[in-house]
Amino acid sequence: MPTILNNQANVSYDYTGATNSQNAISNTVATTLLDEYSLTANKSALNQTFRPGNTVTYILSIENDGRGDLYNLTLTDNLGSDTNVKPMSFSNAILYVNNSPVAITPTINPDQSVTFQIPSPFLSGDNAMIIYNALVDSNLSSSTNSITNSVSVTANGGSSSGTIITVDPNPSTTINIENYAQLSISKQSDKETITSGETLTYTFTLNNLGNEQANNIILTDTLPQNFLITQVTSTTNGNTTTYQPSQYNLDSTTNTIALPNSTGPEIIVPASTDSSVGTTIVQIIGTVMA
Repeated sequence: MPTILNNQANVSYDYTGATNSQNAISNTVATTLLDEYSLTANKSALNQTFRPGNTVTYILSIENDGRGDLYNLTLTDNLGSDTNVKPMSFSNAILYVNNSPVAITPTINPDQSVTFQIPSPFLSGDNAMIIYNALVDSNLSSSTNSITNSVSVTANGGSSSGTIITVDPNPSTTINIENYAQLSISKQSDKETITSGETLTYTFTLNNLGNEQANNIILTDTLPQNFLITQVTSTTNGNTTTYQPSQYNLDSTTNTIALPNSTGPEIIVPASTDSSVGTTIVQIIGTVMA
């Protein structure tokens, strides 16, 4: 690492009539003493938070701030694989050396870490930037609240067999999981064919893949014109709520239901856990008339 040499001068003087010696101090002059071989590296993430299944973009910046050239410049990002959980996998990368794009073929290691090799020689004053993406495991444990990954940086000074140069400490960055709810909805009917006057049940399954409970849900569905509602329920965590006609809105022209209205009990969908997806079941039961 470069050493900063600070220098400051002092002058003392006297004059006729002075009772004491006088002093003046100069400004400080800083000079950088470059090491023979030296590297600096920094890592950052464009994403402040993550969700399982999403892509995170990282940026690695490297500079040869020594006097000599470097060879075999190698950077390995563990992508969090130093923990028992393997939270992410490498996707793709772009390399720039001195602001110009350079072809790069990263190596994916057995532990899911990724290694980047910068073309040699990496001259004194050269800089490089690697922009790369990693995919967060869609089945990541709900107990994983953050992902920290670090990069080891090594090179040989002066030749391919020269002294090994490292960056210490390893550049690293941490991103935290986003607090969110993420709903999906599927709809089924209990009969494929019916006759006039028969009962038909529509079942709506609301699944929450997020780590936060989903609130203030409004379910809207345009029912067949000849479908007459007889019962509406929602079930969450084994608890069933039955809605009265006054607790949902029904458009008499389009037969569109909006559940619930401002007077009806709230529909919620619990957060997902490692053992189960948060689920609420809504059923609309009615009679179909010809």
